[in-house]
Amino acid sequence: MEVRVLTLNCWGLPLGLSKDKHQRFQHIAKKLATGCYDIVTLQEVWDVKDYDLLQAATRVALPHSHYFKGGFTNSGLCIFSKWPITDLHSSRFSLNGYAHKLNQLDWYAAKRVVMCQLNIEGLVANVYATHAHALYAPSNLPEKDETLAHRLVQLFELSEYVRLTSARADLTIVAGDFNTEPFSLAAKLVLANAGLLDAWEMRENREYNDCKTNETPDNFYARGQTMYYMNTEDGERIDYILYRSSGNASIQCREVTLDLHDIPGTNMLYSDHTGVAATLEISPSKGQGARGDGVEATQVSMATENETQGSKSQLADLLKEAIQLIARAQMKSRRDRTVSFLKAVFCLSLLLVSTAFQSDAFAVRVFTLLWNCVLTLVAAFYICFGGFVKSAEMNTLAGIAEKMDHRLAQTGVAMATNSS
Repeated sequence: MEVRVLTLNCWGLPLGLSKDKHQRFQHIAKKLATGCYDIVTLQEVWDVKDYDLLQAATRVALPHSHYFKGGFTNSGLCIFSKWPITDLHSSRFSLNGYAHKLNQLDWYAAKRVVMCQLNIEGLVANVYATHAHALYAPSNLPEKDETLAHRLVQLFELSEYVRLTSARADLTIVAGDFNTEPFSLAAKLVLANAGLLDAWEMRENREYNDCKTNETPDNFYARGQTMYYMNTEDGERIDYILYRSSGNASIQCREVTLDLHDIPGTNMLYSDHTGVAATLEISPSKGQGARGDGVEATQVSMATENETQGSKSQLADLLKEAIQLIARAQMKSRRDRTVSFLKAVFCLSLLLVSTAFQSDAFAVRVFTLLWNCVLTLVAAFYICFGGFVKSAEMNTLAGIAEKMDHRLAQTGVAMATNSS
């Protein structure tokens, strides 16, 4: 049985922020309605009306779908399926940028990992979709990436969510916009910790070499979106399809290609990203149906994990590196909190000096009032940013570090057991 999977970041920003949005979504709906895909995960479908358009167009080809709502702008994530959705769930990331970064807006987007459980002709398939914090600097320049730790936390939480919820699934498919490149720590950690395979690396059509999905020179929608890729000659691969099977089924990745780039007959593109399509051949194993209890399912999952990319030793090394990065992020958060409090004290000092200043001139009194209001607002911002935002970030990073330590300890036990 062949299953055709597609993932696409649709670039569906409202209020005219995404060029040609209405026309592009009509063409996306038309393409999905052809039935050339069996499972589709979409990101940045921010407007529910756009989802309604896609759902109406795909009622025959992809009759089962779900749009994951939540947060100020909703998650932008939806999954379409040829097969029935038997269950669904989502988990919001604990860190997702900052509310005051209005030029980024990630904090408002309720970014998360979502899951639909499908019944594919008797096989249980967990299909996950995600969209990590936007990448404003390339992965090979981590010192320029101010949200590097947030994205690492998100993708570690993604890997943990998949690992802990897919033990009883016959098939696991994870797709979406990870906003990080394959050589990055975060991308490697997802594969190793969740025991997943990268469809691009496992494809049989090795002669196909076009894998860049974003910031490519021929995508005029993406041109100049980040200062580091304005003159790129290559682009970046940040959109993925990952998979894993249990003992009840096996998966072979027959083909991976880029899809949904140019819209035929127009001067438009489908999105500022290019879609990724994978053809997976799924073969039920003998004795399918004897799923076993939770212990047996866990053993199957662990056996599969050992067979995939990311051995236990590799996972341990990645976790150690991630813990070190989290520790550096914690130190930076402490510094930021201290600096914020110092700035607040400085503004309050200026406010005290300003309130002591007296003048009979009307214009001076108006200016002084406005100046005092500005100082009060700025001081309040720094107090809130340092006292609440940075304190919450420090606590979250500490919690993630503890989870990584616990996972590292488990990995050490597993390595000792396997070596014996």
